[in-house]
Amino acid sequence: TGLGLSSAYAILAEHGGRLDCTSRVGVGTTFRAKLPATVGASPVGAVDAEARVDVGEEHVLVIDDEPGIRRVLRDVLEDAGYRVDEAASGDAAIARSDEDLARFALILVDHTMPGLAGDALLDALTRRVSAPVVALTGNPSAVAHPRAARVLPKPISVAKLLRAVRDVLDARAR
Repeated sequence: TGLGLSSAYAILAEHGGRLDCTSRVGVGTTFRAKLPATVGASPVGAVDAEARVDVGEEHVLVIDDEPGIRRVLRDVLEDAGYRVDEAASGDAAIARSDEDLARFALILVDHTMPGLAGDALLDALTRRVSAPVVALTGNPSAVAHPRAARVLPKPISVAKLLRAVRDVLDARAR
């Protein structure tokens, strides 16, 4: 799906490691994952405070053109208790009826896709639904969009994704 390398990089970086790459024409490419050595192990049952996330059962629409990414997002959200529907493009999401779109408590959308995407998609969605829209982007220079409740950088950890979803849903409920 094209995210394997960025996911590996994010995981390594999150643990203080790095990813080294060497490439030679006619020979191939080698990636080396390097993690820092540790002394001792974490106490049994120790849980990172960031990893603890209150979950819910709200209905979420995931919009992404990559089937693998949609599947991962669906699995993560469903494992946390959310009900999830998918759309394979911005055009497919906008083609849904207003009644169908009204079912969703939150819309999670890839900011960069073929067809209707980016700011145009965010504008179209927020004109039609009251649900908050959270945009995922691989563009490091992306800033908050006035119509997005939150813009999240890719790659993102499961804990940060779930925390952001919960925060946006809780802010809407207030």
